[in-house]
Amino acid sequence: MKDTYRQWASKHPLPLFHRPEWLDAVCQWEAVVYQKGTDVWGLWPLPIVEQAGLKRITQPYLTPYLGPVIFYPEGQKTASRIAHEKQVLQELIRLLPDYASLDIKCTPALTNGLPFFWADLNQTTRYTYILNRLTDNETTFTDFKDNVRREVRKAEKQLTISVASSINALFELKKASYQHKKQSLPFGLPFVGGTYHTIDTNNWGQMFEAHDEQNHLHAAILLVWDHETMYYLLGAADPRYNNSGAMSLLLWQGIQLATEKGLAFNFEGSMIPAIERFFSAFGGTLTPYHHITHERSKLLKLKKLLG
Repeated sequence: MKDTYRQWASKHPLPLFHRPEWLDAVCQWEAVVYQKGTDVWGLWPLPIVEQAGLKRITQPYLTPYLGPVIFYPEGQKTASRIAHEKQVLQELIRLLPDYASLDIKCTPALTNGLPFFWADLNQTTRYTYILNRLTDNETTFTDFKDNVRREVRKAEKQLTISVASSINALFELKKASYQHKKQSLPFGLPFVGGTYHTIDTNNWGQMFEAHDEQNHLHAAILLVWDHETMYYLLGAADPRYNNSGAMSLLLWQGIQLATEKGLAFNFEGSMIPAIERFFSAFGGTLTPYHHITHERSKLLKLKKLLG
C-alpha cells in the first residue's frame, strides 16, 4: 500500500503533511489505500510507533493534521458526494491494520465524521482559525482586533524582520519558553533540524525572526505551505520581550506572504484559552476538525484508567 501511496502522491497534489517526503522526515509510517481498478479514491497515511510489541498509530511532532484524504469523481451532486465520502471512509477504516491505539487529528478539509462514529472510534471536535479569503492586505489588517493592530504598528517601529536560514535560534527560543513554564520540549534539535531540511529542500516554508536595534532576538516563526494553505507551524518568543509585539508582527508578515502566494492562512489552532484568544484576534474563521482516538489494547486502557 505504501508504494501505491507514493506513486499516487508523485502525480497528484496532497496536503503538505500527507506528502511522503514529509512523513519520511517526521515518522515511521504505513498507509492504507482504497481504490477501484486504477482509480484511487482514498488515502490514509499511518504514523507508527511500536512500544513493547504494541503498534500505536499516533500523530507525529510538528504535524498538526493527518487522517484520510478523499478524492472525488467530477460533477457529483451533494447527495452523491456524501455517499461517496461515507463509502471511502468506511473502506479505509476497514483496511486499517491491527493496532493497540489510534490517535490522529484530521485535516479540516475532512468534514464527514459519521463513519468514525459508526465504527465505534472516538471522535471529538477541535478548532483552528483560518483566514480563507486573503484578497488585499489593507482589508485583512482592518479585520484585526484593535489590540493586534496596535501591537503590529508598535513593533514595526522598534523591530526588524529578517529571513532566517537556520532553525537553531528558533529551537533555542522554543526550548527556553518550555523551561520558563517548567516543562520539557518533547522533541530535540536533530528532529527539528531534519524536518526543516525537508522543508527547505522542497521549498515548503520560510522562517522569520524579529530583532531590535541591539540585535536581540525577540521572536521567531516557521511557516510552511502546500498548494492551498500556509500554516503557522512553529513559533516562540523570548519572555523578556513579551510586550514588544514581535509575535503579532511576525504573524502579520506571514499573512502578507500568504496573500502574495494566493493561499489561505491556518493558525494551526490551539484549545488553550489564552492562545485561542490571541489567534482569534486576527479575524480568521473558527474552523472545526476531527480528532479520532481508539484503544484496543486492554493494557493501554488500564494504564489510562490508572493515570
